[in-house]
Amino acid sequence: GRYTIGYKAFEIGNTYIRRGGLSIDIQIQMKNIVDCCGETCYFAQLVEGDVFYLYKVDSTEPVRSVVSPGQRLPAYATGIGKALLSGKTKEEIKKLYPEGLKPLTENTITDMDRLCYQLEEIHKNGLAFESEESTQYIRCIAVPIRKEGKAIAAMSIAIPIFRYSPEKESVGIRLLREAQIRLERLLENAELTGIVL
Repeated sequence: GRYTIGYKAFEIGNTYIRRGGLSIDIQIQMKNIVDCCGETCYFAQLVEGDVFYLYKVDSTEPVRSVVSPGQRLPAYATGIGKALLSGKTKEEIKKLYPEGLKPLTENTITDMDRLCYQLEEIHKNGLAFESEESTQYIRCIAVPIRKEGKAIAAMSIAIPIFRYSPEKESVGIRLLREAQIRLERLLENAELTGIVL
């Protein structure tokens, strides 16, 4: 009467991750970011109203973000999620969260108008930020990865607050922008189906 997850689940999961020709390019960009700034990098897509984390390259620092690939978090509470939500109308956001915005920490934005204002700004300037809104002591910088003007994925850097500085923020923004440009160029000729890259 007891069940455990066997090796087949691992095999299926790895087959899923390997599907599509862009995964290697994505992970090369992520590794470059981590090598240059020393912080954890994530790549994700939107599933319903959640961030679905597809890839992660860890920081070598002992203190780092603990979110893992396959995990889901409400998009409105994360930097990478806000990047994914950018460009959506207020009506679309309300449909994603019919029960409102529930707090994950004391810093989570729970006001719909405030969230929508932030999303408009992210859509204009292409940068999203989070300060301890999903995880205490972690700040994030994120960019949407767009195809035909629509955010179909996003990439972020997660930084513990004690290592966050204006200099690190500036480096992180530059690295994310560079990766964003490279990946969007690759996406111009790629076809995406669902969340498979």
